[in-house]
Amino acid sequence: PQWTSSRTRVPDTLASSPFSPLFPSLIQANYQLLHTVPILLAAKTRRPNLVGGLFAGGVLLFSGSIYAMVLLDQRKLGMITPVGGTALIAGWLALASCVV
Repeated sequence: PQWTSSRTRVPDTLASSPFSPLFPSLIQANYQLLHTVPILLAAKTRRPNLVGGLFAGGVLLFSGSIYAMVLLDQRKLGMITPVGGTALIAGWLALASCVV
């Protein structure tokens, strides 16, 4: 199929849908989906509140800021994204330390 952009890789049929403003954030949606698994696994760790909180907060800040940037066209919200990424990294480290 024809692609609208090499960066977003969205087929033309999808790009004309009402949801087309969300397509630049497909990478963020993949991160959001990926990090639901450790949130579910957090209940089985020694410190579920720490692990679950870091992952949930990280997803909220990382994914939420990208959604907000795309939907509201406010680039200043991008300053929040690294904070969410740092929380996700801390979540992975906490998960590794609480499982081992």
